[in-house]
Amino acid sequence: MAAPSLGERLCALLDTAGHADADAAAADAPTTFVCSSPLTRTNPGLEVSAAGGRIALPLQEDQAAALKAVCSLAPFGQGEATVTDTAVRHTWQLDPSAFQLTNPRWEDEVVPEAVRRSKAGLGIHHDTEVDAQLYKLLLYEPGSHFKPHRDSPKGGPGVFGTLTILLPSAYEGGQLVVRHGGNEVAVDMAARNAKASCFAAFYADCEHEILPVTAGHRLCLIYDLVFAGAGPPPPTIPGAQAARLADLARDWAADPDAPMKLLFVLSHRYSEQALRTRGVEALRPTDRAAVQASSGEEQAAAPCLPCVMPDSTRFFAPEEVAQSQEWVAAFWPADQANV
Repeated sequence: MAAPSLGERLCALLDTAGHADADAAAADAPTTFVCSSPLTRTNPGLEVSAAGGRIALPLQEDQAAALKAVCSLAPFGQGEATVTDTAVRHTWQLDPSAFQLTNPRWEDEVVPEAVRRSKAGLGIHHDTEVDAQLYKLLLYEPGSHFKPHRDSPKGGPGVFGTLTILLPSAYEGGQLVVRHGGNEVAVDMAARNAKASCFAAFYADCEHEILPVTAGHRLCLIYDLVFAGAGPPPPTIPGAQAARLADLARDWAADPDAPMKLLFVLSHRYSEQALRTRGVEALRPTDRAAVQASSGEEQAAAPCLPCVMPDSTRFFAPEEVAQSQEWVAAFWPADQANV
């Protein structure tokens, strides 16, 4: 059997580094890309003036009809365009300017608690500052759904995920299904959601869908999850892994027939704006650990320089460093690469 190539050795080491760090950060979480839980019986004090004022929760049929009457069909991103097609997405939406959440406990207690649990469930360091920014109110009626999709980049720098808070309402169906990296998680909160609010949070680059609602109405507040401050301390990898990375870098520099660059495909997708603004701090825990592992203190003497580019993470040989300083400072989306 042939010895593994430099690229194979690199991918194996960085995959191990990334997942070891994420596992340590989310030791109590069953998954790292989606989480959900019952939340509270606290009423947000939802008021929609155009629909008659205060909306009672759990949502009643007559008020659901009044709410639908002042909503618009929710569009979705299709390439560079924003389109409406009920075969793909059949959901009613209301902008935050059209409603109010009048109970101060909602913003002071309930949303922060949902953010705290989301951070724990998504493997985000507890010291990382995360804000939830209200985006939409969504109403699903019988037949409403949203086919599998990935969210189009939206919002300002730092947006990395979606927090859905489902308000008390009786319905059937409407499961949230989230997929990433060959794994699938179905979130079904209907039974508990009839009397209390529940939440689900996931990374924005995950494929997800809302299965058809078969009865009743599903009412939810959608928030953008935003990195609001400094990220967690740079992750570290075990000493043995760092030593193997240093050995690989030395082997690479000493081999005249070695490739000029190696490519390491990241696990997640990112918006260009977030990566331009926040650089490596915008990366998810597994990706951030992998990129930083290649440039840790143990690597000080190794000719290995990481740089995230449109199609991959590239590791430049010494002779390329002088031509790539502007790339080293910029971090771009990592989608897929042909090696």
